[in-house]
Amino acid sequence: MKGKIKMNDLLIKETENLYADIDCCIENIITSRLRKDENLEKMALFNMETIMVRTLQHLQCILDSEKE
Repeated sequence: MKGKIKMNDLLIKETENLYADIDCCIENIITSRLRKDENLEKMALFNMETIMVRTLQHLQCILDSEKE
């Protein structure tokens, strides 16, 4: 049971991190488009791709932990 609680704490912390990263990324995309800054937009889109992969991995961890 103690291991399950520790895993839940880690999942919650990573969920909070992903939320903050997604929020920041959205802000960067909007800012880059308002400023018509192509370089900033490219960086934001690259970051978005990375966040999407991290999110998929995180969702799989949640699914796996619920199956146990």
